[in-house]
Amino acid sequence: MSIRCPAPQGKVRTVRPAGEPDLSTAPALRDLLRGDEAAPAARLIADLTAVSFMDTSALTELETSLVRGEADGGWLRLVYHQPAIGRLLRLTGLTRRFPCYATVQDACAGRPARAVAVRSAAAPAGAAVHGTGPLHSAWPHAPAWRHEPAGRPAAGRQGAWPKPA
Repeated sequence: MSIRCPAPQGKVRTVRPAGEPDLSTAPALRDLLRGDEAAPAARLIADLTAVSFMDTSALTELETSLVRGEADGGWLRLVYHQPAIGRLLRLTGLTRRFPCYATVQDACAGRPARAVAVRSAAAPAGAAVHGTGPLHSAWPHAPAWRHEPAGRPAAGRQGAWPKPA
């Protein structure tokens, strides 16, 4: 993972990690997000447009930074366009905490992007989905259970979880 940190814009600091923030680079990402401990920025933008892969270790660091910023009356906003990052945020239930911003300027102004198109690796060519829930499918003939919230199988479906006693 490489790091680029441009000069702050007013009271907003922007960081631009590149490469693959994962378990092995999480400490470097944490240091990048924290910045100068003497004067940490409460308003932070993480421009992830140069990130090619990200795992939950990076999400942990982003969420920790968000909580720190909110405690100081600030925020952390993510700029990205990669479907894989949007999918990771949806699958972990973090899309509400981290809405997508198309550009750094949009993030500064608080204008989130509408939706990030996601195409499943198994989806037919040209199929794109603008999902809002944790599970969705680009296949028009996908079974109905694919559209249920994670962790709650349909009642009556074979293999459904038993009801608690």
